[in-house]
Amino acid sequence: MLTTDDALCRRIADFTEAISADEARYCVNTCRRCPLLDACRRATDDMVERRIGPRGIVQAGIWWGIDGKPRQEPRTCKRGHLVDGHNAIPKADGRTQCRTCQNLFQRAKSHGRTTAQQWAIEQGDAA
Repeated sequence: MLTTDDALCRRIADFTEAISADEARYCVNTCRRCPLLDACRRATDDMVERRIGPRGIVQAGIWWGIDGKPRQEPRTCKRGHLVDGHNAIPKADGRTQCRTCQNLFQRAKSHGRTTAQQWAIEQGDAA
């Protein structure tokens, strides 16, 4: 008989704390292969019905937005950072800005570099 210890997500540290689109996709794909997916979905559905559903995490093979609504594909910025929850800066015009990229811009500005130059340095691409 399977127990929660058999869940694939239990074998991965910080499984639901995906911070990039690739990590979120990895978590969703891992969930979809889990032998406990059906039981996890039933538990998640129960949580949603009681209005205490998951927020800003991957659970039951679904990426849940910070608003508690399921997302099929994680929203990302042009550099691939997940733009949701703590990494989203709401703008007055209704758009959302990536906090990680905003911080990158600030670091570049403080060193007299362009954002592209700073990104290359931080990614180890600079010579």
